[in-house]
Amino acid sequence: MSNQGKYPIYDISEVDSSGAVESMGNKLKEWITYTLDGKELRILFKEGRPGTGENWAEKVTGELADLIDLPHADYDFGYLGKDKLGRNQYCVICPKFLEERDALIPGNQLIEGFDFDKRKKFKNPTYTIDGVLNALQKNNVHPPFKTLDQQYIIVEGSDLFIGYLCFDAWVGNTDRHDENWAIITKVDNGNILAPTFDHASSLGRNESDESRMKRMITKDQGYNVQAYVRL
Repeated sequence: MSNQGKYPIYDISEVDSSGAVESMGNKLKEWITYTLDGKELRILFKEGRPGTGENWAEKVTGELADLIDLPHADYDFGYLGKDKLGRNQYCVICPKFLEERDALIPGNQLIEGFDFDKRKKFKNPTYTIDGVLNALQKNNVHPPFKTLDQQYIIVEGSDLFIGYLCFDAWVGNTDRHDENWAIITKVDNGNILAPTFDHASSLGRNESDESRMKRMITKDQGYNVQAYVRL
């Protein structure tokens, strides 16, 4: 582990993966067993695409979620070693948030009427806010246990899902598709909304430093930061 800056970077270059590949999404994701902060945990590592800012976007959005007590997957920086060209490879690592015998059901499987033909997943007419809220209420989905301060009026999973959407608006998350949220079925405690996860498409992470600087100093009202966040 190295500590360049505020956040540690965990070296997982010598850790053997379990061979279990996470099929959701379009980036390299594998499960490993890793000792993190003295605990042996199942860890998912997810390799951000070079030059995209996906790794830091995951970490920063997690820190922002902490500020508002929003249940979220925990992300840390990881180091994968060098590629064939000798370039350093980095990722984020995320401890598994499922307990033994828990089952994760992605949103696309929860929404009634979903067409499982992957080629049609973006044409799913039932993936609307009303469709999601109805599915959560129909399946009696609750918020995660012992995660929310009692001062918040969060009674049902649908209440918390709206909070996820507000969070998306705050951090500029453009990727809340129907596999980027889920519920957890617990053997003895029914269904709960999974912590929010996968925020790699947030905070304008795809913009270059040059583009960010131009937007901050421009006098063009159609190109400044305010215009950007309205897109």
